[in-house]
Amino acid sequence: MNKRLSFITIFLLAAGSTLVAFYFQSKKIDYSNFIPTKERIETSNLIIKDSAYKKLGVMNIEKVFNPYFLFVDYPLHFIFDLSNFKMFMFDATGKFMRSFFSSGRSPHEIMMGKFTKKPINRYLSYADRQNLRISVINPYQYPDTVITVKLDFIPDAAIRINDSLYVVRSTDTDSALCIVSSKGKILKQFCSFSNFNLDKKAVQKSPMIAVIYQGGLCCGDSSVLIYNTYGSRMLLYSFTGHLKASYDLPKHIKIPEGVAISKGKSTSYSLSGDEPIVNLDVTMNESYVFALYSGVIPNKLSSFKDMVAAVNGNIINVFQRNTGKYLFSFQLPCFASSIDVDGDCLFVLTNVNDDEQTKVYRLKLLF
Repeated sequence: MNKRLSFITIFLLAAGSTLVAFYFQSKKIDYSNFIPTKERIETSNLIIKDSAYKKLGVMNIEKVFNPYFLFVDYPLHFIFDLSNFKMFMFDATGKFMRSFFSSGRSPHEIMMGKFTKKPINRYLSYADRQNLRISVINPYQYPDTVITVKLDFIPDAAIRINDSLYVVRSTDTDSALCIVSSKGKILKQFCSFSNFNLDKKAVQKSPMIAVIYQGGLCCGDSSVLIYNTYGSRMLLYSFTGHLKASYDLPKHIKIPEGVAISKGKSTSYSLSGDEPIVNLDVTMNESYVFALYSGVIPNKLSSFKDMVAAVNGNIINVFQRNTGKYLFSFQLPCFASSIDVDGDCLFVLTNVNDDEQTKVYRLKLLF
């Protein structure tokens, strides 16, 4: 794959999230006019559960303007701010404790990329697409030490297994997942891109893959869950590459087709069809997998305000972790950009509210 072209594609997609977050802070939005739930999803295909949680509290967060990622190790809350590429740490009251990283190319800095939640041994991993490396930090024991692993391909998400091994997700490799050494060498690849299609149709390598196979990872014990922004199938693998479980909605949503648009000497890539944005964020505990659902169809968006709505969701789809069985869905009290589960509580990150304040909801799960 042309790395420059692939990088530009991914960078623009990620930059779009920054613009969306900035839009929230720079312009008053009538949230009552957001795309309602009934226009996002066919509720007849989902089991909507009432009384799925009890709201324990709402925490106001200062200093964070463009919240993009939430990881909770209660009472600690880690929130990534896209406006300055900093990870902020707060206590259970919302009090600021310290920050990590900043924007740049030095070893202690990061640029456009993605964190992975549920770190092993408390090592937070960042897949730095722009710097072509993995940056790892242990904010508990070694908050001022950053470990970097230089790569010769573009990473989309990463997990530190131990000092010498990493799991990396990428659309710049032959398979979606690979095991990488601390020297950046690919030791093993697994999870074919065709595994996300019901018919296992082969996926041809092209720059389009970076558009239609966006997504992330979630770690749990010795397993990694891989999910896509488009398409409803999610897969759980062991670190050795063994498929442990497959998750899907009652009505499968396929990966969309892509189309190349040539204009002069430049080529851009776009989605075709009416497939919606599916998974905005995913987290899991020992029993369940929780997926934050958008349901907005990109090709039907008519305004930038609709685009803002598309990257936030208020429906959680719940799956049984070990079997992959879809159980039910429930509606959140707000539109969210990121979620995390810790113990029996679901934490919800939002800045989509009337006072344009970054908040974290703490919801006690009743199942």
